[in-house]
Amino acid sequence: MRVVNRVRPAALAGLAMMAIAAPAAPIMAAEDDVALIKGYVGGWRGRGEIVWGDSGETETILCRMTVQDSAPTKIGVDGRCSLAGATLNMLGTIAYVEENRRYEAIVSSNTQFSGIAIGRRSGENLTFALEDYKGDDNATYDISAQIDLAGDEINVSMSITNKSKGDTTTADVPFARR
Repeated sequence: MRVVNRVRPAALAGLAMMAIAAPAAPIMAAEDDVALIKGYVGGWRGRGEIVWGDSGETETILCRMTVQDSAPTKIGVDGRCSLAGATLNMLGTIAYVEENRRYEAIVSSNTQFSGIAIGRRSGENLTFALEDYKGDDNATYDISAQIDLAGDEINVSMSITNKSKGDTTTADVPFARR
């Protein structure tokens, strides 16, 4: 088996950042902050590419995501990506937490990847940089991902570094409304 095949489950784990979960928030969140995240409610499709670090080979990633209005200050995300015969399921939410005056996100999936991030707002755009918070110092891979909510698009990028070899696999998946 090629090393690339051992990396793929970890690569799919990194894509889990497309589905984010946040703690419950008070109902009194700032209206424009809540309206910003609620603007992403609907169906989304993504098509992107992964570049395998050890070989430089590329593969296509196909994704679907449903974003639902789940509570007064948050949205729920349910997604699925396909790559190289494997499927990644993702589930979670993104919220504006008034008591902390910030956006908060947590990623979970059917893989071992889970991430957490605070959102940064710039105008009408939000960016979350997620790190694998379940990872440990003895893990084989370091996984990080970023999700950008920008206008009428969602963009996801991730990287997976094989600690023993030093090579990095990257993926970028832009999403559009379906």
